[in-house]
Amino acid sequence: ESDAETDVQSVDAGGSLDEAVPSIWKDLLCHQNLELSRASSVADAHVLRRKGHLKEQDKLIQFIIDLHETHTPREVMEKVERWILEHREDPKRSRLKRLVPTLGSFHTGLKLTEALEEYDLFSHISQRRYVPPNFAEIRHILNISQVHASAEHMQLITFDADGTLYEDGHHFEQNNKMIKLMIDLLRSNVKIAIVTAAGYPGEPEKFEQRLQGLLDVCKAERLPPALCERFFLMGGECNYLLRLTPEYRLEFVPFEEWCLPEMKFWSEDLVTTLLDDAQSLLVTSADRLRLP
Repeated sequence: ESDAETDVQSVDAGGSLDEAVPSIWKDLLCHQNLELSRASSVADAHVLRRKGHLKEQDKLIQFIIDLHETHTPREVMEKVERWILEHREDPKRSRLKRLVPTLGSFHTGLKLTEALEEYDLFSHISQRRYVPPNFAEIRHILNISQVHASAEHMQLITFDADGTLYEDGHHFEQNNKMIKLMIDLLRSNVKIAIVTAAGYPGEPEKFEQRLQGLLDVCKAERLPPALCERFFLMGGECNYLLRLTPEYRLEFVPFEEWCLPEMKFWSEDLVTTLLDDAQSLLVTSADRLRLP
């Protein structure tokens, strides 16, 4: 029985909302001026709720927001949930594809109605009359439904580093709430990879400095080698792959062990030619557009 199911049952049985709703959800809305690190999912939700929009935009999310002009939140989620199933059967001619032409593929169905009910325990979206859900709230509902849909088959989770697991330019500290969650994932037989643009060729200790808090906790908990083998770091714009050793150190994985078969035939000359062509195209385009 899941925690979410237990929470809902306790409300149905007459328990108070404080008893039913997990503390991580209550923190989201109850502490308006809460100072939290971007490392925890609660903090990320807090930031999203306040900002309303992210830097990137999503036409599906905007479409769902617009539906609230004529539908209740539950009606919206029921419709979109049904349309997603139709879209998975016929991605090119589905109703959702006609309504949102830029729509891509769905690898799983999404139980949006159940996700709305879970999110509604603390957000009370369905009780609003004049304020529709914002971008961040719809994104959270989609994320909740996707997490539930993927959990049973999850084998690998990747995380961005700067600005996601920790603040830009900062390091992984031991008190980061994500560390316990990541270790729990490793213990659940899920592989983890941190993907970062930072590149330190031949210097694994510099990557270690960025993740020192995580490595210290792994060492303190005496993480067994079998779990260490499930942790990776991809750095330098996907140029370097590192793994965690039983001594809780990071080491480079030889390129030949992780590169795709076609990558083995890339020569320095081919790479140089590709980069030169790309630079020439950028310079030519900039001149044509009269960019500085």
